[in-house]
Amino acid sequence: MPAYRFVILLARPAMGGQFDTMGGVDVQPDDTIQVERRGRSLAAAASTVIRDLEAVGLRPVRVCDGDWVTLAEVGDRIGRSRENVRLWAAGRYGPGGFPPPLNPGKQTSFYSWAEVSVWLRERMGFDVPDREPVLAAMNLALQVRNLLPRMADAAAVRALVAEDPLRAGWAELVAEVRAA
Repeated sequence: MPAYRFVILLARPAMGGQFDTMGGVDVQPDDTIQVERRGRSLAAAASTVIRDLEAVGLRPVRVCDGDWVTLAEVGDRIGRSRENVRLWAAGRYGPGGFPPPLNPGKQTSFYSWAEVSVWLRERMGFDVPDREPVLAAMNLALQVRNLLPRMADAAAVRALVAEDPLRAGWAELVAEVRAA
């Protein structure tokens, strides 16, 4: 099985000894942990690390995935200027359809590299790797898990993210909405 490396941010710094039973974990000065874990896939490796951390009383809140990028970072990754990428994003140059920012209306906009890389390949013909956005998805899953306890209608969110909406109670939810 291949080894995968990734970084996880915890809700609070780890106490001494919490990683004694976990191999391949290195605490960084910024309170993140660098992990190396073998698994059948990156998703499987990240899942087991998250479960192991939770088993020793730690709460992973984010998988650092490098998905949020500025236009300057997009330019750096593909060897183009920030201004060139800005013109694509504004629709003033290129084929149009550049992915929208993750935080519209802010002074510094961030974009999803998972979305931008697809656009660059499909619309612009750039040879950028087509990496599976596993860590971005894991990060979103952690966010959903951490927010669910604070939601009045968590069932609606669970149904939305379920693999098979019918098995997750989607039909019941739709019937409930129609009846209201």
